[in-house]
Amino acid sequence: MTGTQKGKRRPGSAPAENWAKVGPVAEGGSVFDLAVQTTPRCSHVWAATSCGVFQRRSEGAWEQHLAGLSTPLVSSLCAAPGGALLAGGMNGEIFRSLDGGQAWERSTLLHATDLAPVTCIATSPRFDRDGTALAGTEGSGVWRSEDSGRRWLPANLGLDDESVQVLLCTPSWDKQEAVLAGTSEGLFRSSNGGRAWREADWPFSDAAISALAAAEDVVGGPFYAGTEEGYVYGSSDGGHSWRRLGQPNTASPVNAIHVAPGTGGRAVLAGTTEGIFLSEDGGATWQLASAKPGAVLSLAGSGAMIVAGSYDSGVWQSSDGGRTWSSLSAGLAARGLARLVAAGHGLFALGPNEGLWRSHDAGRCWEQVPSLTAHLPLSTCAIAHPPEGEVFLVSSVMSGLLRSSDGGRNWQVAQEGPDVLCLLAAPLGPADRRVWAATAGGEVLFSKDLGVTWATLSSEAEGERALLLAASPHLADDHTLLLGTATEVGWRRRPTVHIWRSTDEGRTWKKILDQPTPATWLDAVTPPAPGRAPYDAAYFATDTQCLRPLTGGRDVWVGSQVSPEGPNILGLASGGDDALFAATSSGLFQSLDGGRTWQACSGQARSGRYVSITTGPGEAGGRALYALELGGTLWRLPLD
Repeated sequence: MTGTQKGKRRPGSAPAENWAKVGPVAEGGSVFDLAVQTTPRCSHVWAATSCGVFQRRSEGAWEQHLAGLSTPLVSSLCAAPGGALLAGGMNGEIFRSLDGGQAWERSTLLHATDLAPVTCIATSPRFDRDGTALAGTEGSGVWRSEDSGRRWLPANLGLDDESVQVLLCTPSWDKQEAVLAGTSEGLFRSSNGGRAWREADWPFSDAAISALAAAEDVVGGPFYAGTEEGYVYGSSDGGHSWRRLGQPNTASPVNAIHVAPGTGGRAVLAGTTEGIFLSEDGGATWQLASAKPGAVLSLAGSGAMIVAGSYDSGVWQSSDGGRTWSSLSAGLAARGLARLVAAGHGLFALGPNEGLWRSHDAGRCWEQVPSLTAHLPLSTCAIAHPPEGEVFLVSSVMSGLLRSSDGGRNWQVAQEGPDVLCLLAAPLGPADRRVWAATAGGEVLFSKDLGVTWATLSSEAEGERALLLAASPHLADDHTLLLGTATEVGWRRRPTVHIWRSTDEGRTWKKILDQPTPATWLDAVTPPAPGRAPYDAAYFATDTQCLRPLTGGRDVWVGSQVSPEGPNILGLASGGDDALFAATSSGLFQSLDGGRTWQACSGQARSGRYVSITTGPGEAGGRALYALELGGTLWRLPLD
């Protein structure tokens, strides 16, 4: 069932057009690759992130571009001569854009069997005439295109190592179509545009090559290579033979290299895990140019403009050959934040590798809980507010279930063992000291002292991956909890989401819903429904479906989509009465009739990809809806 009709506003529901952008939770994010083009009138910078491709024109603002990308996890990027853009995804797909990155089209990978993350893309210096491009992958070798990135074929003849980390099409392409491929085990060279390869004269065994660069304005070189062991190597004969040069920083991998133009190939920049280093004597000696970016993942440049992509701190820029650097990350929202949690008077944002962020002023200002950095990645969190003060519970993949009772300054391991994926803390308010947890193996754990001690409560969903824990709004009366899990069923191993219900606060469970779906997520809204015991009035969202309870039908749910295009529904929230809001992969949607019909929210909130939505404290003591956009931009809708 699909509906797009507009419903009438009911008392207590919020008008969908009043969504306002609050701003990013935190600027920056990890930038895996960069592309730069400059003209006499404008400069363009594109950034490849886990939240899509971002573009910045001269002094303008960063713009997020996702149209046509089947995955936001973009790992590589290349600006080709003539203006085309090519991008590679962590899922192995390749995309191209012919309009400056505004929209993307998925390329065809011919004879593809197993796709591997695209680590690098390089194009012929004559791309606008010959359409030649190469893409390196982590495990599937090299792919080659001769039609400007529309179709790709494997090109691994003679390539003994198919873990390709970097590619370089040499500047002297007109004389010989030479390409270098740096792999985890050495260097390979092609003299016919990447059609066939042979191992280069690389006398340094077991050196994983992570960076390659050449002086584009010097005939015949020089060439530079950086390795994971931290050395820089040089070649003056087109990449045939190599010699060891200097080491920018002891034991710090060289992730990227850029040769500054107009220096005869002598000024070289190296991006390392400790910052950016500069050599002005062809790589023999090095000095630290800037440590502010932290770990540098990519370097790119065009003319006098050089940019660096970092882990966590976004994009940095130099206009003086790499001697000084300044942040270019203002307005860049490329953080991997995935979930919003409202608790007490605070709002919290969680990301597996971003950690935990908190705001106590309706989302205007945020601070990171810094003491969790050593425990990344994180799975989930819950916050309780007993009379003695705020208690944090956070699940760490590496450290187990962590607990803090001093505002997140110090943490103790409260429970070791299986990865806790769902937490439900103190559902009845400050006087409630109970916590439930569900694990990656389907176990339900219980604590009666706000997470200090734990016991296994149930294993009835053993072997299934927990997705959701929720409580009935009448828990004190009906003792009902809901558990969502995912598993594969049948001889064809079909993915299925299961909903379980417990009417004795988690001791025993009964399966009440099977929903075949490829999705690995589940969200729920549990509106008040007095007198329905056991409680069965919850709304669920998974894949493209909003599952609403059928009126008068016990334990029967009917699925509907928020629009005919069928976007993924990643979160649900209540706006009061029968008003529901959905965060989806193509915008925010609202229903005023309990999920029967839906309409897109108007204004700027109509577009974008949203990953989480929740009800929380608003301004001036009111309540508000909050929606988190992919990348970490926060939107707010007042409810009062």
